[in-house]
Amino acid sequence: MRRRIWLLILIFSLLATSGCWGRVEFPQAVVIGGAGMDLLPDRNILTSFQLMLPPDISRGPSFVVVSAPGQTVSVGRRRITLESPGVQIIEHIAAFVVGEAMARNLVDMVDLMLRSPHLRENTDIFVARGSEARQVLETAPVIEKSSAQALKAMIRSQDPTTGVYTEVRINEVLSKLAAPGIEPVIPGVEVISDASGKKTLRLSGTAVFRKGHLVGWLDTRESRGYRWLRPKQVRGGTVTVTCPFDGKPVLLEMLRTRSEIIPRLENGRVAFSIKIRDDAMFYEQRCTHDLLTSPTISQLEAEGERQIEDEVLAAIYKAQSLGSDIFGLGLAVSRRYPRAWQSMEKNWESLFPSVPVSVQVDVNIRRSNFLTKILYLR
Repeated sequence: MRRRIWLLILIFSLLATSGCWGRVEFPQAVVIGGAGMDLLPDRNILTSFQLMLPPDISRGPSFVVVSAPGQTVSVGRRRITLESPGVQIIEHIAAFVVGEAMARNLVDMVDLMLRSPHLRENTDIFVARGSEARQVLETAPVIEKSSAQALKAMIRSQDPTTGVYTEVRINEVLSKLAAPGIEPVIPGVEVISDASGKKTLRLSGTAVFRKGHLVGWLDTRESRGYRWLRPKQVRGGTVTVTCPFDGKPVLLEMLRTRSEIIPRLENGRVAFSIKIRDDAMFYEQRCTHDLLTSPTISQLEAEGERQIEDEVLAAIYKAQSLGSDIFGLGLAVSRRYPRAWQSMEKNWESLFPSVPVSVQVDVNIRRSNFLTKILYLR
């Protein structure tokens, strides 16, 4: 009898607590596909949300952008609710875009990125180069449903193929802003017009920061140099070298790239050696010569090494000219020489622009897609 009573209590308690706490019915929800922040001339922040439209009205635009100004981002967001009915679901945004004027004062947004319970830290972040974040969000993509989804797809698809820009997420920016001896970078996006005048998006440069403020940009070549020095193993990317016989282009695809930053102390001064090892694949040639011989492969590898070294040094020199240690050279010193770093840390901003850095690259062509001879046409 007692067992039956407990069973009835259990059943009634389950019925009373059934359902999902805090659930939002789909008709009441408004999914935010992308978010953007711009700094206005009066120092207020313009908050922009890319609201995804329901599928039943997708014959027209698949999204609409709404904006509202405020002294803080939260004030702007609350004002947006006055214009868009429904519960805003911000947890699924594909990209977070910061206007260039706002990026010059990125420190104003750190509290938002740290404190907001709705903004996911693994969201991709971009800087609208030469434009506002709202303009980026308003640009309709060719394939994806929204510009935010297009940006996420663009930064990820170019990495294993072209290998120019580095995908950056909010948590990486926050960790580098807080860590000594390293500064964050963020990929840039530009609004351009095609031949017909239609606006489209293009990845454009890498924004460099110092103490939470935008101080300059890496160009395409320098962005590739930065990418080779990512702390994790890099996969993908291409290097175009020349045929040693007639100078025609030969494409090498990088399979795996590993880099190591080695600090050393010499008479109380710090210097750095950077070692990069690339495993490459012989991917394409436009000449008709037999290039898969030991002497020719060595020549192609040497030219690939010189090209990667030049790109890395270009990125280092640009970072030093901007006074921003985006590679974490100071962080490497703090890990290897913690006592020496204690005396360097306060003066690292003045020491970094002049520290000597040497780069050594080792490229090894490992594969040729099972082809050892070129097809000769008779």
